[in-house]
Amino acid sequence: MKKFFVAICAFIAMLALIAASPLMNIRVITINGNEKFSNQEIIRMAEIGENTNIFALRTSAVKENLYKNTYIKYVNIVRDYRNLNLEINIVERQLRGYVRFRDNTYLFIDRFGMVLESRTAFTERHPVIEGLRFSEFNLGEYLVVENTNAFDTMLILSHLFEHFDIAQDIIRVNLSTDDEIHFYYGNINIQMGSLHNMELKIMTMMEILPTLEEYRHIGGFLHLQDPLRPRFSLLS
Repeated sequence: MKKFFVAICAFIAMLALIAASPLMNIRVITINGNEKFSNQEIIRMAEIGENTNIFALRTSAVKENLYKNTYIKYVNIVRDYRNLNLEINIVERQLRGYVRFRDNTYLFIDRFGMVLESRTAFTERHPVIEGLRFSEFNLGEYLVVENTNAFDTMLILSHLFEHFDIAQDIIRVNLSTDDEIHFYYGNINIQMGSLHNMELKIMTMMEILPTLEEYRHIGGFLHLQDPLRPRFSLLS
């Protein structure tokens, strides 16, 4: 019995040595779902070294490191011990618009109003949301505003913009008043009225805008408060 116990202990010790040896280092890291960040950026954010042992890797630490980035919404990690492969599955938050904060700062927000980052400029085309009243914000948290109706309207419009794929066409949205929402297509002020019949208003707008392309830089007013009776007028 004593010899058997010694043999078991020796076998366990041998497995431990093998598990801790460089032979068990991760060979391949596969990353899925990342669009904003490259594979190299994900690995760097995860802080996975070149000679990381697959048994020694703490997946909880990898997740914690990745969740520090506000664009990372969900992380799932799968270890393939047989082939020494690591698979990291990522779900990213998607940028849906910008909210102007004071004079020279834009808050990058997702479709639910979470603040992803703040910058003084932006390059991707998404609408700038105006009319929200707030005095502070925190990165990685949902924007808290005084005029909650306007915030709710922003969330609804974000969904509709995504559904109709028009986020890159509308450069600004003004939500200062609940019953008079304004979209801006170039220099054309599109007066949408309230949220009532907004889907029909947007569909009508999409049919009309191609015919107004020549006025995009000149300016004018497209009245869509009643989507069944749209009218356009030039700047006087």
